[in-house]
Amino acid sequence: MAIAARAAPKGGTSASHPHERERFKRTALGVQYGIGRARLARQLGISESAAQALITNHKSAFPKFWSWADRAETSAYLRREIRSVFGWRLAIDAETKPGTIRNFPMQANGAEILRIACCMMTEAGISVCAPNHDAVLIEAPLSCFEETVFEARRMMAEASAIVLDGFTLRTSVRAVRAPENWTDPRGEMIWAAVQRELDRPTCSPE
Repeated sequence: MAIAARAAPKGGTSASHPHERERFKRTALGVQYGIGRARLARQLGISESAAQALITNHKSAFPKFWSWADRAETSAYLRREIRSVFGWRLAIDAETKPGTIRNFPMQANGAEILRIACCMMTEAGISVCAPNHDAVLIEAPLSCFEETVFEARRMMAEASAIVLDGFTLRTSVRAVRAPENWTDPRGEMIWAAVQRELDRPTCSPE
């Protein structure tokens, strides 16, 4: 989408244009949930006509997805509910926004995948520190680090196949080995503030 909008050159990648990639990643999700051209234009800093062209191109490129999404929305309003694969239920009424309905299958079934993956890892003896949105933070000794990561990824794939009727999702890994720290550019300010507090001398009560 970034290349189509001429925000990135042909051949651009997430490595060469990370900011553009992040912005258009959010846009791609927004389009799927029914974002309008005015809001899309504001997010991307482009004209409304250019935003409408992106929406139209997306629908042309993925007709099966849009056909399914339209049917899911209609069915939810008629049944007055929508459910995840394993039964997590959202009640629907006349006030429920279409974007909420279209967002539900991805968010709810993504949560199902993450829940199953966390259960599998825990039962296998992998130390799960926390789920993080669509990822899992795990901890492992350096002596078996690679093997643990391999098993965790295998379980994520297996969990996705359970929820998605055999289809497996790819995973990526961000590995941090002691004494390194895991950081994210979006959290650098908070990380720095926490470090300053930790480094501040403490006074013992007399």
